[in-house]
Amino acid sequence: MNELITWQGSGNTLKQAKAATTQVAEGGVDFGATMKQHLQELRDVYNMSEGAQRQWQLGEMDTQTAVMLVNKADLALTYTMELRNKLLEAYQELSRMQV
Repeated sequence: MNELITWQGSGNTLKQAKAATTQVAEGGVDFGATMKQHLQELRDVYNMSEGAQRQWQLGEMDTQTAVMLVNKADLALTYTMELRNKLLEAYQELSRMQV
């Protein structure tokens, strides 16, 4: 449980996004590694959400915290799907270009 509170309160995602932006400006980002890291973070948030649901069902967690963690997982999944859609749009745009 402490891991959940620490992770959500630390602002890791914003710090990582700023670091990635800096690396892009300097030209040193591995896109595949960045996507792999993002998907790992999504899996971690989803697993925390499932754990919160179990803890809530057992009466070990209050409702507000459990709902907050489930909503966080939902938001992360929505963000990931939007990112996927944008990447597909970019790929389709590139494939339509004539060389």
